[in-house]
Amino acid sequence: MCDGSPDFWNNSPGLWESLCLLMLPPFFCQPSCESSHWRSHHQQRKLEMLRFWRDGLERQLAAVTAAMTTLEGQIQRDHSEES
Repeated sequence: MCDGSPDFWNNSPGLWESLCLLMLPPFFCQPSCESSHWRSHHQQRKLEMLRFWRDGLERQLAAVTAAMTTLEGQIQRDHSEES
């Protein structure tokens, strides 16, 4: 499918292939493959990739939210100690 994937992507199985499917037009499909089958497969791979990205963003958002909650608690604690 896509040759020459960087080592960075080797730590994320399937991600490099997903990115290649998203970026490459369907010209590499063999004449014998059905366009509806290929389209369905392509859409499924794109959905998997988008879910992968969303999961990562959700983890980052949870980390930021936790950091903000901790910081707000520290600010409240510091204000109560000053009073």
